Amino acid sequence: MTDPDGLIIDWNPGATRTFGWTREEMVGRNPAVLHRECDAETLHATIRQGVSENGQWSGEIVFVRKDGSLGICATRVVPMRDADGKHFATLGLNREITVEKAAEGTLVQEKLLLRTLIDALDDLIFFKDREHRFLLVNAALKRLWNVPLDEAIGKTDADIPELRKYAELYAADDENVLQTGQAVVNREEPFNDINGEQGWFLTSKYPLRDDHGAIVGLVGTCRNVTEKRRADLALADEREKLRTILDAVQDPVFVKDLQGRHIMRNSAGARLFGRTAESGNGTVYELPIPREFADRYTKDDRFVFETGTPIVNREEPFVFADGTEGYLLTSKFPLRDGAGRIVGLVGIGRDITQMRKDAAERETLHAKLRETQKLESLGILAGGIAHDFNNLLTSILGNASMAAMDAPPGSPVRDYIGQITEASLRAADLCKQMLAYSGRGRFDLRKLDLGHLVEQTAQILQISMSKKAVLRFCLEKDLPPVEVDATQIRQVIMNLVINASEAIGDQNGVISISTGIIQVDRAYLAATLVDSDLPEGEYVFLEVSDTGCGMSQETQAKIFDPFFTTKFTGRGLGLAAVLGIVRGHKGALKVYSELGRGTTFKLLFPATEASETSATPPAAIAAWQGAGTVLVVDDEPGMRSTVARMMRKLGLEPVLVSDGREAVEVFRAGPDQFALVLLDLTMPDMDGAQTFTELRRHRPEVRVVLMSGFNAQEAMARFPGKGLASFLQKPFTIDSLRNILQEVLG
Repeated sequence: MTDPDGLIIDWNPGATRTFGWTREEMVGRNPAVLHRECDAETLHATIRQGVSENGQWSGEIVFVRKDGSLGICATRVVPMRDADGKHFATLGLNREITVEKAAEGTLVQEKLLLRTLIDALDDLIFFKDREHRFLLVNAALKRLWNVPLDEAIGKTDADIPELRKYAELYAADDENVLQTGQAVVNREEPFNDINGEQGWFLTSKYPLRDDHGAIVGLVGTCRNVTEKRRADLALADEREKLRTILDAVQDPVFVKDLQGRHIMRNSAGARLFGRTAESGNGTVYELPIPREFADRYTKDDRFVFETGTPIVNREEPFVFADGTEGYLLTSKFPLRDGAGRIVGLVGIGRDITQMRKDAAERETLHAKLRETQKLESLGILAGGIAHDFNNLLTSILGNASMAAMDAPPGSPVRDYIGQITEASLRAADLCKQMLAYSGRGRFDLRKLDLGHLVEQTAQILQISMSKKAVLRFCLEKDLPPVEVDATQIRQVIMNLVINASEAIGDQNGVISISTGIIQVDRAYLAATLVDSDLPEGEYVFLEVSDTGCGMSQETQAKIFDPFFTTKFTGRGLGLAAVLGIVRGHKGALKVYSELGRGTTFKLLFPATEASETSATPPAAIAAWQGAGTVLVVDDEPGMRSTVARMMRKLGLEPVLVSDGREAVEVFRAGPDQFALVLLDLTMPDMDGAQTFTELRRHRPEVRVVLMSGFNAQEAMARFPGKGLASFLQKPFTIDSLRNILQEVLG
């Protein structure tokens, strides 16, 4: 609202939202600040004149917001008068319509763009109503017959002299589309051009429906194919020239009819078939070739005849006119008449017999060279491994065996010695994987449950991987057994998990190990690595996936090469060994990876029906004397199991839980029964610090010993002043555990 001098005396919140200025900023100012300088003077004059002549003014105004941006508003200006009719103020009512105006402009532009695109097309495009009258036609009409577009609107084909000759034909198609709702697609229709000469359209017409699905008209396109038709006629005149050209081609070229008879061949084809170019219209069954060859050629011919699809660069065996056997690289293409019907085929063959021999010899030599180099490298590596590891393992196993001899019968020490011996033997078995890959070793095959094998490997996997990575298992129960070497498969799992851990690096990530059953067909197996001749059927899969950095296609092509590595130095044999071990088990492997999206290795092993046998012998352990119940909280099953055995050895009764939430629930049910809580620091969902806080809520004086792979200073920093009883560093022995328990329990 402005006073008679044109200064703003009131400004409502709506004006603030629209223009950006507050009431305090605008009261007392001239509204010219809201308008562009180029508009202000004339706009105010126009408004004053409108108010003077009509008692008010209405219109659209471009305004300037406080931030300098422009907008549009619908404005109404009304003078305000007192009881005596004296003008004391002017009221401005503004409604912003910036978005609406922009939408109107966009719609206009889109319509203009669509019209421009339609008019730019060489094809004739039109819309008709149910009475066959043109509602829209593009500029091709004027280009074809010089008919102004506005003169065609509202008229039928019969009303336009240039279209009248074939109007009944066009109308028949129109009526068929309008009545049946079925489109007419690529129908050839005649027309007379502007000079009266006959031409041909390739016409398509489609029903046009309203929002309720009722047919209200049709849309059509006409492509001028006159030149193509004329070219087809001219093609017949060029046939003799083509014959000359074909005879100059050194590769055999031939033409067959739909009965498979040779109706034409060039000079090279005549030499191939042992006949002159003009002689005989026989089929391939009349040639001196094995019947299975003729059946194969005939099958390919029928495929081309029936589908119209060419066969390109197919290698085929052949017997030449002199009786020698060889190979042709053959292509066959459908031969069509002027109406587009397939009437035969055109074939071309190239003698690649010598080329195949040369390529096979080169590939054999290269393969032998690669295999020799690979096996030589692996043999050297295996020798080094045997030398270094066997010296160490001999000492371990020798001392262990002597200790076993000295231990009295029934001594629990024998169990520990047995585990040392078993672990040492497994370490020795690792050397065998290189020998197995290079062909110098043997697999100790047993029928095992793959899921059980993964579970038995879980503890060492946790030790081998980055602490930043979380290991998750999704192991299907009751899998059919697979016939594998347990040691080799453990090494495969280890290699894949270590690679996954290194791909995750210093970032937090997840490594998932899954097992299950999959039914595969030939197409699936063809896309796998290793053995393309594996049978279809049921396979047990092992899948290791990570959320790490992923691999490029270039890297994926090299990861199974011996000694290829993306690491800094001295690594890279692991995946080559994985491939060799899978091959040795008559399995298959697939890799899925994208940069930034992680990697998945999927291994397939043939399922068997035989019963499972144990992969590892049973083991046992012993411990110290104490009293009371201890709540052991750790998310790793192997860790919980080991600690439980230690606790029992030390005379304590362990209660095992797998995570923080379960620990809180168990503790809350009977907090006074626990003499101590042994709490892991790093756990998913609820970590050690959160769990500790919850336990203290239920029993403030509870004694909690924190265990962690972090050093004591780093781990204890998360519990300042919280009253931990003690800290236990992982990994620890039973002696370390006993010392802590004695310190805490007294």
